[in-house]
Formats: sequence, structure tokens, C-alpha cells
Amino acid sequence: MPASVTPNLGLTLPTIMGDASIWGQELNGNFSILDAVIGSIPTRYFNPWGVPLSTANIDSIIRFTGASGDQDIYTVPAGKRGTVCLMATNIGLGTVTQILKIKINGVYYQFRTAVSHLTNTALAIANPFINYPLLDAGETFAINYSAPGMLVTGFAVTFNPVEPLVSGRNLALVSGSNVVYTCPAGKRAFPMNMNPVAGISQLLIWNGSIGSRTVKWQLTPNGGSPQDLIVSASLNANTLQTTALMPGLASGDVLSAVTDSSASGQFAYIPNILEWPV
Repeated sequence: MPASVTPNLGLTLPTIMGDASIWGQELNGNFSILDAVIGSIPTRYFNPWGVPLSTANIDSIIRFTGASGDQDIYTVPAGKRGTVCLMATNIGLGTVTQILKIKINGVYYQFRTAVSHLTNTALAIANPFINYPLLDAGETFAINYSAPGMLVTGFAVTFNPVEPLVSGRNLALVSGSNVVYTCPAGKRAFPMNMNPVAGISQLLIWNGSIGSRTVKWQLTPNGGSPQDLIVSASLNANTLQTTALMPGLASGDVLSAVTDSSASGQFAYIPNILEWPV
């Protein structure tokens, strides 16, 4: 029997370890911790907004930025995938500009608009499974600061890549159609917004180039032709386009971002995609 002493909920939860009979439920804000029994084996699940992660682990983050510029905050450990929850504290530094970035293969990528952090304030800058795309082993969550001396605290949620939650991304869009995510064989996929306030999935395109771009999203069914999901729209420089869509995907279906230019600095991503076996 699991540690929880709440009554058996009479629910069955499919997981990568097999169907789990839910014994108890403990809620903590937008996350829940589910106690369960698989056969006769007690286990516990980290359950962000209804997605069971049976291999999840929590790491603390305390980072003092001793310099300005790009600052590495947390690198995903070997064999893991992860996200972060971050808060920054500005004590007496004046107004500081901060930019969320990710570092992949030694290259920093901006994907959000710069934010001004006022002096003598604390600011929530990243919620788990919302602001950053999920990163894989060896990839780094980073922040660019215009001044040294910021204190960044929070936690990371890491889990094994066998879990059903992934991100889709394309780090360098070129003129035309750019594949961001392909549903794997034997799976169904559902882009999700893990923000319970919005409740709708998000497909995002960042334009970090020097001029405005014309962009849109397309869905290509397996063996079919591309279909526009939205009408083409102008996207100004240093601007993030958020598209609220929830397309269900079958094996081989493709989500693509379309742009009218190969200028550097364009980046498309889908923060959270739930993959489930057929």
C-alpha cells in the first residue's frame, strides 16, 4: 500500500510501467502527486496538469550571476529530459534587462521578448512546462542579463525520455516550410498547453531577425498535402507569435512552421506534446 492514507480512488492510470490503480491523491497547486499500485508494487507519480511522470525527479536551483551577458542556469543531466521553474531577485541593481534563452551544442538561442526587471523586486520568470521548451540531456536553460549580481532560484523537473511528454522545435527556420514535429510510428500525439489558465495548446514562432516576417503553421497528414492551420500573418522583429491550436496527430503527421525568409534568428517550437501508444 502506498504512503498515502486516503481512500482508494477507484481509478486506473495508464503509464509506461503498465496500468496503475490509483490509491491516493495529494494536490500541490497546479501539480499533483499520485500514489498508486501497479500489481502489488507501490509507486508515486509526479503529475503536472494531468500528465503522469513516473520517473520524475526534482532538483533545486540557486544561481548567483556574477557577470552580465548569457548566464547558464541549469543543464539537464545525462539520460534525462527537463523543465524549470525560476524566480529572479534584483537587489539594488537598478532596472535590469533579462532575456530567456536556451543553449544547445554551445549556441544560445533567444525565444522570448526581453523583460525589464525593476530594482529591489523579485520576479517569477519561468513556470515549469510553460515558458521554456523541454530540453534534453546536455542542453541548458539560460538567461541573458544586462548587469551582474542577479540571484536566480527555483527548481528543475527532470524525467526519463521514455515518458510520454516531449517538445517539438526547429532552431533555424529558412524560407518555406520547416518541420517542427513529426508524430512517431505507433503513436498518437496531442500538443498541450500546461498552463491551466489558457487551457489551449500553443504553437510558437520567434522572430529574432532584423525585419518583419510573414509566418504561418501547416499540418501535413501522413502521405497527404500540407494544410494551413492559420492564415499567414506578419510578425515583427523581436516578437513571439503564439497560436492557440490543439491538432491531434497520427503516426507520420507533421507540424511545420512557414516563413518568407531565411534570415537568422527565427525559431519555432511547441513546448509540450503528449505522445501516447496506439
